[in-house]
Amino acid sequence: MACLPTLFVSAPEVENLATLKVTVQLLDGAGRLVAQQDLPLMDWRASGGTARRRTYGLMLPPELAPGEYRLIAGLYDGALEGAPRVRTVAGEDAVELAVMRVEEDNQGKGD
Repeated sequence: MACLPTLFVSAPEVENLATLKVTVQLLDGAGRLVAQQDLPLMDWRASGGTARRRTYGLMLPPELAPGEYRLIAGLYDGALEGAPRVRTVAGEDAVELAVMRVEEDNQGKGD
């Protein structure tokens, strides 16, 4: 099973653009990481600094339990020790993209 979030990003004008990465993560109800994909931000930069679109292929584990999950995205500098995340204007280290509900697969089960 796959989740395909699409992000629209306008790359910031910063010196360390080559080391910045975007992370997309799926967190369970307790905030634990269950799926993740990271890609370099530099690939997003378009001529003229316009926004670019990228679709992530986030593979969900087959044993993913039914429940509510948060899909988040963050930006971090992979060249710095500890890979600190870039803070949003509100001071957060990520933005919530969606809340998803995984339901039990009842296909093939009798009533």
